[in-house]
Amino acid sequence: MAVKTTDLDFLEIRQSLKQHFKKYDEYKDYNFEGSGLSSIMDVLAYNTHVNGLIANMAINESFLSSSQLRSSAVSHAETLGYTPKSNTASTAYLDLRLTTDTSSVSPKSVAGAPKKISKGHAVFAEVGDTAYRFVTTDDTSVVGNVSSDGTITYDWTGVEVKEGTYREKTFLVSSEKDAVYVIPDTNVDVSTMIVTVSENPTTMETVSYSNILSVPSITPDSRVYMIKEISNGYYEMFFSDGNVLGEGPGVGSVIRVSYLQTLGEKPNGAINFNADRLDGLRIEVTNTTEAGGGSDKESLSSIKLNAPRAFASQQRLVTAEDYAAMIQSNYGNDIQNVIAWGGADNQPPEYGKVFVSLDFYEGVPYQRQNIVKESIISDLTSHLSIMSIDTEFVNPKKTYLEINTVFQLDAVSKIDTPEGQSSTVMQFIVDYVKENLGTFGTVFRRSNLLSDIDSIHPSILNSRMEVKGQQRITVIEPRALSHVIDYPFALASPDKDVNTVTTSPFLWQGKNVIIKNELGSHKLQIFNLDGELEFSNIGYYDEAKGQVLINALEVQTNLLPVEIKISVVPANSSTIRPLRNYIIELDEGLSTSRAIIDEGTIKVTL
Repeated sequence: MAVKTTDLDFLEIRQSLKQHFKKYDEYKDYNFEGSGLSSIMDVLAYNTHVNGLIANMAINESFLSSSQLRSSAVSHAETLGYTPKSNTASTAYLDLRLTTDTSSVSPKSVAGAPKKISKGHAVFAEVGDTAYRFVTTDDTSVVGNVSSDGTITYDWTGVEVKEGTYREKTFLVSSEKDAVYVIPDTNVDVSTMIVTVSENPTTMETVSYSNILSVPSITPDSRVYMIKEISNGYYEMFFSDGNVLGEGPGVGSVIRVSYLQTLGEKPNGAINFNADRLDGLRIEVTNTTEAGGGSDKESLSSIKLNAPRAFASQQRLVTAEDYAAMIQSNYGNDIQNVIAWGGADNQPPEYGKVFVSLDFYEGVPYQRQNIVKESIISDLTSHLSIMSIDTEFVNPKKTYLEINTVFQLDAVSKIDTPEGQSSTVMQFIVDYVKENLGTFGTVFRRSNLLSDIDSIHPSILNSRMEVKGQQRITVIEPRALSHVIDYPFALASPDKDVNTVTTSPFLWQGKNVIIKNELGSHKLQIFNLDGELEFSNIGYYDEAKGQVLINALEVQTNLLPVEIKISVVPANSSTIRPLRNYIIELDEGLSTSRAIIDEGTIKVTL
């Protein structure tokens, strides 16, 4: 039979059935559309169509790389020993103050009594038109300060609050071998879970259990739990059976699970907080960091990327890729991306070290960033890395692109003004950089972007693009400084017509000036804004090393920090591949888009 059963299109399947029947003499001139056989063919085609879809979907869901359902990807990740990240609560740090009148009591005795804000105390903030509930994550006590007017002030500083509500789930351990402990909640922040077990329900004594992923080693006395996401989005817990992975809860024990139910990334950006009263007294929020770090469950594409990397590391830190995979796997709730490299690959080389750069999600408070870095050292690399290898953190460096685009518009078929099309193309470039760059290891390829621009609309005939790289230095005070500006790519050779290095204007010796390289030379010079030479030698640039070196430059700041942009022409503007901890972003202010009408497309009748 000539029917292609792998073809999923209903009409094509039906047509194949007709062609098959027409091969027989009795159906050669048969009118299929006007006969009862047409209905039978519809049923056959529909059945083939559905079976083909089912087979295709079943095969796709059988492999991690082709899975389209998150539940399938989660299941495949489990076989690789990878646990996809749960919702993560948005976090902020607050300074709180409570003032009370002590005129009727002894100030000394009151001052000596600490006042406590308990874990779970509510704080509220709004993002847009939506109010969100944050809670304190720990008990915090302070002793008040008594003033001369008979009042006492309590100040809590750096109080951590997370968006969400604390929930608790209780399980009774039965004698069943396959007992299931499911937390019926899809919005669990797994990192906030506290698991305790009461071996004797009649007493208040409890034993704490730790997440197995946070335990560096397991002994016969260890008490750990495992948790995984199941197909419906809930979370299931597992414990040791007493033979491996330490001790487990005994029959009749009571398991209590406390966790934070959170909305993920929605509360990010909250800044104005109001706290619930304490003992009937108003708490004033005196200082706050913007809430950030909240994230939704790990996406399907992220699971596909990170699960194989985590599996390859095999819970050991040997290669730089192992560091990146393990840190991403354990701290992915706060970290968008991570890159690591050995000391031998560093510039300059530093042996006996592994350098790690963390790209935190936007809005993660610096206090939280420091906590994550300390945890990586104490809970991860100190236990799993090779002896004598130290971990050193390096901040990400941003390299900006200046993209100047010129494109031709068909004079006949254009649907917008040149200005309107220029704005459309510029916005397309901005979105392209945000979607395809902006993190470690991403590569800018000019030809790909030009091809996408040409495809925006048929009225765009062709386009060309000039690309520059840019680094920035910030001068805080007016003193002679020497600067070495590194770029993650080689620089263009000196040109007799075009400057390779150009800076933004700044104030020097009472004049607005810029720095440019001398045409045809590596030497850097200072020019005023009229193009007149002010200083003949202020440094040079090294094209092979990708460095600009400025010597003893004194910038006038007028009490405010001054940011100077140093723009360069790359040796290869077609492909810009950042090294190590560099991240590519776009300088929208120095990027342009300009449309030119192609008059050659207008037909003239003589």
